[in-house]
Amino acid sequence: MKKILFLFLITVFAISCGTGGSPESVAKNFTENLAKGNYTEAKKYATESSGQMIDLLATLGGEIKNSDSNFKFKAIREEIEEDQATVYYINEEGEEDTVELVKVDGKWKVSISK
Repeated sequence: MKKILFLFLITVFAISCGTGGSPESVAKNFTENLAKGNYTEAKKYATESSGQMIDLLATLGGEIKNSDSNFKFKAIREEIEEDQATVYYINEEGEEDTVELVKVDGKWKVSISK
């Protein structure tokens, strides 16, 4: 019985750490992957339209960091109101910045506005 309970808890933990996590965890995964140039991985945490913007920026050689980036996400706070969230964090320049998220099919996704 203990083994079944342990496997259940591991499964729940693995699912909660996926792209459907909290706004803060989704923002962290998105920003850290984007900073390292892991576009495919970053897009897993973004809305479809935001993923298309990432593709366009990458195609045009936009200012997305490379794999040498040492950026570590440091959240300040998060605000959640129904299906929208804002995560405040310290960016690579040491300044406060935000990540906007929306709920899509029950999962938090980064929403980049134009």
